[in-house]
Amino acid sequence: MRARAFLLTVAAGVWVALSPLAAQPDDLDAWTTVRSAHFEIHSDADPERAAEIVGSLERLRSVFADLASEIELRSPAPTRIFAFRDADSYAPYKRGGGQVGVKVLGQFLSHRDGNYITLNADPSYLGSYSVIFHEYIHFLVQSNFPEVPLWFNEGLAEYYSSFLSEGGTAYLGQPIERHLRWLHGTAELDVAGVLAVTRQSAADHDASGVGRFYAVSWILVHYLLSDEADLSGELADYFTALAQGEDSRGAFVDAFGLRPAELEEAIHAYAREGSLPVAALTLDRLPGAGRVDIMTADPATVLVGLGDLLAHMGREDEASQHIHRALEHAPESGDAWAALAYVRDRQQRLKEADELWSRALEAVPRTAVSYLLAGRHYLTLAEGGGLEGDGSELQELADQARWVLAAATEIDPSFGEAWLMRGVAHLLPGSDAAEGIPHLERARQLLPGRSDVLLHLIQLSVRDGREDEAIAIAEGPLTRIAEPEEVAAAHEEIERWRLVRSANEALQAGEIEAGLELFDRAISVTSDPDLRSQMEERLAALRRRLEESR
Repeated sequence: MRARAFLLTVAAGVWVALSPLAAQPDDLDAWTTVRSAHFEIHSDADPERAAEIVGSLERLRSVFADLASEIELRSPAPTRIFAFRDADSYAPYKRGGGQVGVKVLGQFLSHRDGNYITLNADPSYLGSYSVIFHEYIHFLVQSNFPEVPLWFNEGLAEYYSSFLSEGGTAYLGQPIERHLRWLHGTAELDVAGVLAVTRQSAADHDASGVGRFYAVSWILVHYLLSDEADLSGELADYFTALAQGEDSRGAFVDAFGLRPAELEEAIHAYAREGSLPVAALTLDRLPGAGRVDIMTADPATVLVGLGDLLAHMGREDEASQHIHRALEHAPESGDAWAALAYVRDRQQRLKEADELWSRALEAVPRTAVSYLLAGRHYLTLAEGGGLEGDGSELQELADQARWVLAAATEIDPSFGEAWLMRGVAHLLPGSDAAEGIPHLERARQLLPGRSDVLLHLIQLSVRDGREDEAIAIAEGPLTRIAEPEEVAAAHEEIERWRLVRSANEALQAGEIEAGLELFDRAISVTSDPDLRSQMEERLAALRRRLEESR
């Protein structure tokens, strides 16, 4: 483990430089933490209200899981929830800073380190649930069925946004008035056009096109899930086929036996019924939330969480102030020091961040996220990200990155991003590519919709001599989820390493001119200017050594 003495003068200088504290919780003694099987919520609202929110999310998750009961839902990133007692308490933590006149009931902030759900827990603000339910369904879909078409993703999120549970019953598919108004006001649904919308083409829609897309997507999903259509079994088959990597359009036709023209007629009649059916599910037949624990919140944990939330919104100064206040409560908190180090990384203050990371690891953080962020810091430095160092220092940084990322996956084996970064660490010079491949395979299972996982897996595979496996990934699963330029980059990577390997084999066999020509061809297929420059310098150095040896 790489350890450095923490410079107290640096820390003291940071404290002195702070501006007056921004708005922060003035009621830390009133905060509670509620934990369930899949969620943790921090709240200054009534504890029973916080428990009610957690229970609603657990029931939503359970009902969603029932769509494809053969598949175990993945949640490959930590999700932290903050429920504020009222609008005033919530205002400082809204995305955009809680501007005057903007009424925000709830937000879902998703990033690769985890997710944040924030909402106004005032019982009179019922609308916050629909926003959170909509976005949480998107998270579950992306984590488990990344290849669903856009219309189904958005329609499903809208369908579940009206989720309501009362007593022992859950209600799904309640009317959404804005969609019904649009549907009743048009004679043309254009189902075929909605089915064809992609994320790229959606950006070109005007306001009327967006209204059509959401309304028709919602009514399509509503119809497919209704008892009238009686397609629940087909829907489960569709999900299963997608989870197994089948093409979305082909899987849809195979599962439902419906084509756009047939759907158009069925949906048109369904949308104009007097009232849409609302699905009612008995919750006692589904897995429950299990034990729910309510406890007094640790002030430092609350402040660190709020600080990290602000940091991921790009509000680093306010984040620093929250974290420093957390350190007043818990001076030896490894997670608080890690949060402060992360803020310094975001501010590109790498030397200061480096000292803070040393301090954080000495204090032994408790969360996988802290170790992930530490690993990302050391990866950045090992790749030449700002600190001076010789070859041995860079190797030490690479070793440190691998060590802390291994700690992250040990703490939370379901944390997809940690497995990804642990695999990426084996792309550094001096690393064994073969050791990193299983880490990326695990990341691939947890993050099936992430093209960067496949791209890094291709990189490690070609370095380990598994060219056929790399080609199979590039020509198969990558093409289904990646942009065309990413697919082109993957093929470029494979070709470059094939040429470099052939060049090295030729040079070792004494075929000097052939080896140099192959290396020159590898440079010619390289589009990245920095990498191309490095390869040109390497080739020039090789030519000089050969000249000197003659």
